[in-house]
Amino acid sequence: MIAFSAFGVFLLVLLWATAGLVSSGSDAGVAFAASAVFATSPFIVMAAHFMGYLDHLFFAVACVAAWLARDGRLWAAAALAAIGVLVHESFVLVGLPLIVLGATLHPSGFAAIGLPA
Repeated sequence: MIAFSAFGVFLLVLLWATAGLVSSGSDAGVAFAASAVFATSPFIVMAAHFMGYLDHLFFAVACVAAWLARDGRLWAAAALAAIGVLVHESFVLVGLPLIVLGATLHPSGFAAIGLPA
């Protein structure tokens, strides 16, 4: 029951992120296509396949940390990333690249994470 609840939380985070992407003011067709491609990707099938391992919680934390990084709250994103890496090794493969992507989407671009433009 806990694993199904964690998967439900993960899906709600994905829906929240998709709604934010579609209403972000970017090209609606491109945003919808990107959301549809991700929603039908093998990643979602893999996430459902790992139902008993509670990976969904860490994927949801990675999405929230990436959103924080995109909004410029890098310390909060870094704290979630540190917790995620220390608790589950799959966070390194899924979470950290997502957080770096979120930081590069910040209006200040690569300067948000200290890299030259």
